Amino acid sequence: MRVLTVCSGGVLRSPTAATLLTQLYNFNCRSCGTEDYALIRPSSELVYWADEIIVAEYYHQGEVENVMNNCYLDDEPRPLIRVLEIQDDYDYMDGELQQLMRAKFDEWGYK
Repeated sequence: MRVLTVCSGGVLRSPTAATLLTQLYNFNCRSCGTEDYALIRPSSELVYWADEIIVAEYYHQGEVENVMNNCYLDDEPRPLIRVLEIQDDYDYMDGELQQLMRAKFDEWGYK
């Protein structure tokens, strides 16, 4: 599965999620951030590439949906967007961050 992970800067939470999803489930992942300072921002190409999109917080979902509205036709199926509900309080690959993410992945039934 192709998964786009999204957070604010694209350097802590979304890369952690992408790394875990790749290691645990062999998903093909890319990460980005919604803020102006992010190195990689959500784009039509990234959103259209994804089978599923995981965002760190609900406000990231709105940013991704804005991009979707510019790249999908009204009747085209869109990727599922899931929300981790994890605030920007952790470093990359922080142990507690990994535990929170793994719990969400289990809740979502990833195998």
